[in-house]
Amino acid sequence: MSVDRYLVNDSGARVDSRAVAALISFSPLLAVPVLAVICAGLFAADLVGAGVAGFLVLVLALVGGVIFAWVVLFRVHAHLKAAVEAWKAGDLATARQKAQQGLRLAFRGDFRTKGFHVLALVAEGEGDFEASLALFDRARQAIPTMAAPIRKKKASSLIEVHRALALIVLGRAAEAGPCLEVANEAFQAKQGIGDALLDDGGFGMGPLSINGILKDMEGGRQISRFGLLVRALLMRAYGDARGALELIHSQRAAIEPGLLARERVLLDALERDLSARLQSAFRGAASPGTGSPHEVWAARVLGV
Repeated sequence: MSVDRYLVNDSGARVDSRAVAALISFSPLLAVPVLAVICAGLFAADLVGAGVAGFLVLVLALVGGVIFAWVVLFRVHAHLKAAVEAWKAGDLATARQKAQQGLRLAFRGDFRTKGFHVLALVAEGEGDFEASLALFDRARQAIPTMAAPIRKKKASSLIEVHRALALIVLGRAAEAGPCLEVANEAFQAKQGIGDALLDDGGFGMGPLSINGILKDMEGGRQISRFGLLVRALLMRAYGDARGALELIHSQRAAIEPGLLARERVLLDALERDLSARLQSAFRGAASPGTGSPHEVWAARVLGV
């Protein structure tokens, strides 16, 4: 499946252009330099009254442009927040639509990171792991340089765990291991001096701060729990069914509360599959069932 179906909205417009987003956000401000030149010309021609009037229009354009840019930021935030909520509820169609609406207006790197990430989550939920991998790569590339180091690491951990899942499903388990190691390192990261200096959450930005957006990529869920499930899948891919099953049994109480509905179905299906593999009369992987979309998705992940 093509990644374009996630980056092109229902109207046929691409939503991943940063230039278009910048033009939309700052278009009213484009009039300011033009008005400044006109005002200068009026004053130079001794048309003081007209020059003053032009200056007032310039000020209004400047203030209006700044207000408009803030309104766009609030709209982007609202769209992406609604997209995450829809994704968590299993409404992937709405999640895609809202993420596309937000990404089309997103000029800032943190919003673009979240927009690409949610679209990647939608692709993952729909079983299109090639597209999800490409979109997670776009999210990773969009992480803003000026974000606090710990927030960049935490955002990367989210992305890398999901990338690992996609790589496992696509038969590229050797590449998935390093992704989980990067994520595990990020899980253990502690806040440092650089984080305090670059934390714009205390600058009055609130939920619109760069670090606030990166912190809320998946609605605040603890990705380390999902990471344990992905690690069990990786162990299964390497043929270590016993180790994977022991991991699930020992960590199930920690894993399950942090999973979405389809991920819990996957956990159950994986446990049955691993148990079957360890039975002496094993004749093939245990099927997770095909009665519900979640079971179909689990079967896609397990390759059975």
